[in-house]
Amino acid sequence: MKVHIAVVTGQEIANLLPFLAVQPNNIVLLISNHMSAKQAVLEKLIAQTPKLSNVTIKCFPDLPDSNIRAIEDYALNVSEQLEALYPEAEFIYDLTGGSKLMAIALAAVFTGDNYSQIYLNTENNLLEYVEPRDKPSEQLNTLIDAKTYLTINGATWRHALSENLDWQDKIAARQLLTMNFAKMLSTHTKDMENFVRQLNRAASLSSDKHKGLYAPDQKLDFVPKACRSVMQDIADSGMVDWYPDKGKAITFINEDAVNYLNGGWLEEYFYLVSQQVGLDDSHCSVKFIDTTIRKSDNHNELDGLCAFNNRLLIAECKTLKIGLDQQKDNNILYKMDSIASHIGGQFCTKLLLSALPVDHVTRDKRKVNVSDRAKSIEVNVLAGKDVLALKTHLEQWKNSGKWLSV
Repeated sequence: MKVHIAVVTGQEIANLLPFLAVQPNNIVLLISNHMSAKQAVLEKLIAQTPKLSNVTIKCFPDLPDSNIRAIEDYALNVSEQLEALYPEAEFIYDLTGGSKLMAIALAAVFTGDNYSQIYLNTENNLLEYVEPRDKPSEQLNTLIDAKTYLTINGATWRHALSENLDWQDKIAARQLLTMNFAKMLSTHTKDMENFVRQLNRAASLSSDKHKGLYAPDQKLDFVPKACRSVMQDIADSGMVDWYPDKGKAITFINEDAVNYLNGGWLEEYFYLVSQQVGLDDSHCSVKFIDTTIRKSDNHNELDGLCAFNNRLLIAECKTLKIGLDQQKDNNILYKMDSIASHIGGQFCTKLLLSALPVDHVTRDKRKVNVSDRAKSIEVNVLAGKDVLALKTHLEQWKNSGKWLSV
């Protein structure tokens, strides 16, 4: 029988991951007065986690948060009760939660032949053994999926577009077109940037969320020579009517075409590349409710979401020009930062994927550096021709848990 002893901490995921790795029969929660509000939250999460649903939980309140002798006395009292309750048990003390002072005092008591001591090394995704010292560290596999990740951090998953089988069929049918958008951004950057802007504008003018597709006939300014093959591929896919001899006129066939050409292709690109690199727990257009915010506007959406090895990556995909309106730019960045802090916690990577460059120089020679603002709040940016490097970055994130520069 395994009895897992842990101090309740402010990061539920830091408590939950060692439980999932150890798979104990009993969990003992040590709760300081400062963390008493977190007790019920953690107990509920344990009960809702299928792999822990049969675990018995025992709580010991009033863990002192100062005075090492008081903490030791508390621990001695707990150990006496536990050893009487579970005389044949293997006790595992988890040093992950609590202050350094608590860890020192508790480790001095929860030791001996029937005790082991562990620590969750979040930086390297390892379960480290403090006692016995000769036991090797264990690399943690994926213990929580994307939906559970959101639940742990107070969000309720509603649905994702990528769960729709019809949508899966659609993106598979136009996969080559989607990948070609990114390739052309890399090889014919200026022409494709112009072309993407025109598609955005035409798609926006053709449809309205209230009226639907009410003006399907639109005109482009012109189709750059380098982009005519892409335009022909779009027409061949059945999304628009376009006749090369007429050049400018296009007709959107349905709402799906509007959504795809108004930026949906970039979300699909993120999803397709995520799948290519083996991020099976990846999702597109995820709608969720942030239950940590008690307001009417707590409904949110993420363009892209991946979970792997107990880490989360969220992506915002933009095909509209960024850098023209500082307030709008800030709203995009700080929305990402806010969502990440609420539903991602300490193990969340943020990505702004933009089809168009985010930095530019204005006509009056003023430099607009959205990427610097993004960097200041740890939002990673891939924009313009660098969109094609998404695969390399996702592979690095999968292997290291960090977003690394190429």
